[in-house]
Amino acid sequence: MARQWPKTACRVRQRSPKTCNSGEVVCGKRAISIDTALRLSKALGVDDRFWINVQIDYDLEVARDLYAEAVAKVTTLVAS
Repeated sequence: MARQWPKTACRVRQRSPKTCNSGEVVCGKRAISIDTALRLSKALGVDDRFWINVQIDYDLEVARDLYAEAVAKVTTLVAS
């Protein structure tokens, strides 16, 4: 049985538990929007930039996997 997201997390989005998307964010099915980051920041006392950075880090990891072959074919122009 899937774990249910706490009702308090749903209040972050000011929605009922039936329409809460917090679980979708946790499962990687939905991105953390600016709106969600602001609400999480207010509800949990964590800086809103933290939540945006979490999303950016996730997006980069997904992109690295997705485009690994294409990036490997890019010619290096500057020595690192």
